[in-house]
Amino acid sequence: MSIQYCLRKIAIIVFITFLILCQSVYAQEENQPKGKTYLTAGFGVMEVFNIGLDLENNNSQFGFKVGGLVADGETLFSLTGDYSYYFAGNSKRTNNRTWFGKTGLQYFSDKADTFHEKAAYLFARVGKRFYFSSKAGVKIDLGMGFRIHHYEYYKQRPLIDFDFPVMPGMGISFFYRI
Repeated sequence: MSIQYCLRKIAIIVFITFLILCQSVYAQEENQPKGKTYLTAGFGVMEVFNIGLDLENNNSQFGFKVGGLVADGETLFSLTGDYSYYFAGNSKRTNNRTWFGKTGLQYFSDKADTFHEKAAYLFARVGKRFYFSSKAGVKIDLGMGFRIHHYEYYKQRPLIDFDFPVMPGMGISFFYRI
């Protein structure tokens, strides 16, 4: 049994456990009428340039983002679903907490004439949001992504082949509450 196989299984177990915990926290907050919807736009490692929608209920937030980039004959595409829990800090402009932990699942595709690569990652990050006003601001996060699926096709093998089962993750996104 390889180390990569063991890491993949551990990451899946941790992710499922975290989702169960998130669901119980969200269920406890469900009866409190503080739902907010945010439009987002940002850039990140693996998310590339992206737009999205975040649904917040008190300290819990669910998000969905679509990203892409076309450059020099190469097309990058990403889909991300995430859950954030805001646990500390306060903003001078709102009553919202600012520090958060975030986990989620991400699909990533990189395609060109000579290759096509697809991967799925479970990720965990920590970050902070900064408000410009009571409705708008920026979020910055940093963490790690653990690859759970990988497919690659090459017409011609590259001279150097990078294979990263664990990727650093970081992102910056602007948000606006609608």
